[in-house]
Amino acid sequence: MRRVNLRYKVGFLLLICLLASSCTSGEPKGRTQAELYQLAHGNWEEKFYQISEQLKVMAWESLSDEERQTVVGGSGGAYLAVISWAEVPDRIKGILTEQPIYKVSFKSMKGDEEGAIGIYFDPINKIILGYDDEQATP
Repeated sequence: MRRVNLRYKVGFLLLICLLASSCTSGEPKGRTQAELYQLAHGNWEEKFYQISEQLKVMAWESLSDEERQTVVGGSGGAYLAVISWAEVPDRIKGILTEQPIYKVSFKSMKGDEEGAIGIYFDPINKIILGYDDEQATP
């Protein structure tokens, strides 16, 4: 009788040990907080790069042939910036609520004058809101 009780006790203890070892705190072991965030939210740097490339292409395609000829470095010369609400021109502020805006800029040379062509984008809908030069065509 004593041997039967001992077998049950050992079996019960093994079962508890197996169950306890399979339980985790819900957090994969060996992962840093940054890795867990990246798993949950994706790689934000890669997403920003993809958005940046999309907006640069859209900006380049919106330029007239005359404007394209003045751009230094062609379409590869564009750069994207996230600008604060204070830097957004007033004519564009009337379109949106207060928020940061994407701005794609191209370095430009017209004759001997150096300048820039700036194109503003809605960060959510990724549509062109306006240009630095009001006379530029959308």
